[in-house]
Amino acid sequence: FFHDFLESVIRQVKKDENDLCAVIEEERFSCMKKIQTSMDQKTSSDVLAERKMLQDAKNLREEMNVKEWRRRWKVRNAREENDRRIAWQWKKLLRELTDERASARRGTAEEDHWKLDKTENFSRMRLKVRKNWNFDPHAGAAHEIARGMKEVVEEQEEDKKGEEEEERKEGGDEDGEEKVEQDQ
Repeated sequence: FFHDFLESVIRQVKKDENDLCAVIEEERFSCMKKIQTSMDQKTSSDVLAERKMLQDAKNLREEMNVKEWRRRWKVRNAREENDRRIAWQWKKLLRELTDERASARRGTAEEDHWKLDKTENFSRMRLKVRKNWNFDPHAGAAHEIARGMKEVVEEQEEDKKGEEEEERKEGGDEDGEEKVEQDQ
């Protein structure tokens, strides 16, 4: 009897031990599963946080790049506009200094020949004088030469008269005085 009892107790202990081991194993598996789930959730939340942080950094970088690009574009446009304005001012100054009527232009005034502009205002008046690019200095040369020759001849005649008068005054010729009176 004792032997049977002992065997039944041993069987019961083994059965309880197996049941307890199974319960412990289930609990252990359940704990491991919870730990794994918790770790997965933490890892996934860490991964999500890291992804969000990277996305925020990327968005911030893009926003800063756009702002910097706009700033550089504005600076470049302002510089180009300033360069254009300065170039325009230099060209204007050069035109003013080297204009046909400017004081610092090349050439002399004697070289320039002017004529009235053919354009008229509402009162049919010609107000502008413009440079005569088709001026021919030889066109009136014969007339100028004739005028010059006439002046030379007149000067020679005046010189002769002056010399004759001086001779008469020095010589005291009565005939010379009569000639002077007749000439007058």
